[in-house]
Order: sequence, then C-alpha cells, then structure tokens
Amino acid sequence: MESDHIIKCVVFDCGGVLAPSSLPTQITGMFSNISDDEKMQLSKSEKLAWGQCKVGKMSGEEFFRILLKDTNRDESTWKSLHEKYIEFMTSWRHSRAQKVSKLLDSLTEQGYLIAVISNHCSEWLWAIFDSCGYTKKFNPSLVIVSDKVGLAKPQPEIFEHFLTTLKKIDSSLSAKNCLFIDDKQTNIEVACSLGFKGFVYDAGTENEDQLMKKFKEIGGKL
Repeated sequence: MESDHIIKCVVFDCGGVLAPSSLPTQITGMFSNISDDEKMQLSKSEKLAWGQCKVGKMSGEEFFRILLKDTNRDESTWKSLHEKYIEFMTSWRHSRAQKVSKLLDSLTEQGYLIAVISNHCSEWLWAIFDSCGYTKKFNPSLVIVSDKVGLAKPQPEIFEHFLTTLKKIDSSLSAKNCLFIDDKQTNIEVACSLGFKGFVYDAGTENEDQLMKKFKEIGGKL
C-alpha cells in the first residue's frame, strides 16, 4: 500500500547537516604556528585516532592528547584544544541553529519523528546540541551516536541498529517510512539500499531553504 511508504521519521546526520562540518576538516585550524611537516603528521594522526574515537575505542580526551603528542605539543593542554573544537562546532548557535531549530519544531508539529544517526563522539555531539538548543527536541533513544554503539556509517549495521530502536518506539514503522539526510553520498546509498529514502544535503554549501526544497521534492510535507 502507498500509505505504507509515507515518510514518518526524518533522520539527520549531525556534522555537515545539523551543525558545521565535523572532523577532520577543522582540526588543522585549531593549531597555531604549525609547520607543513606537522600538518602532514597531524593529518595522519587525526585519521587514525578518529577511526578509534568514533567507534568508542578512544575518548575525546585521548583523541586530543594524541594529536598534541604527535605534533610535539604539551598533552596537558588538551582541554584548550577541546574547547576550541566545541566553540567551532557551536558557532551556529546565534544564527543558523535558530533556523534549524524552527525546522525541527515544524517537523514535530506535523507529526514526524525526528532522529539522528551520526559518526561522532557523544560528549561532543551533546555539547553541540545543548549549545544550539537541539537537545530537548529529540528523544535520546533516537539519537544514535557511533561511539556508543561501536558502529559507524557507512556500515549497514548502524542503520539496522537504528531501525531496531525505532521498532521499540513504534512497531508499525520500518525503513520505508524513514528519510535519511546526510552530507555524504556513500552514507545515503547504504541507507537507501536498506529501504530508507534519502538525499544529500551539505550545510557548508547549502542553506535551510534548499534543505526544505529537497525535503518537499522527495515527498515530505510541511
């Protein structure tokens, strides 16, 4: 039946969709007086450390300590680096976050469930949500963060984990009732292979009006 395919749950990525683009793109800019050789080392260290951090095998503190150690900086200054990262990631809180908040409210008012599947460190994601005013808008059970479940996009298993959680909240819902919005085409393709609808939206190059246009084009109603 056509009604079985109606969008009832809108699932967002965090970095690049609900907030500015996340790691690794902003790390280098948080280091002062960094040489070209250190940039190369930082890029390698970040890639390896993030691979561990995003699936819960390394804490946020350990992540920043490794970056400092590998660029011959004082590991004890990790809190300062952490604060710079959170400040960047919450830079929308006085501008675009307000528009995103209104969008989330509109979706909820129209009866949609709203959810998140994000490759992230939980302490960072919730700091971003708190600062941007998103936290109370989501059922925490529907905020799937990679470090807590030990899975990361584009692994199909993280989407399957989400669907299992969704069934516990509303047993009538399945992947065909879910719309997934992410800034990476690969993640959209995996979600769609499991039955989700989906589209790419990059908050770095697109605005909220374009997001809503895509939402309506795919069958969403507001």
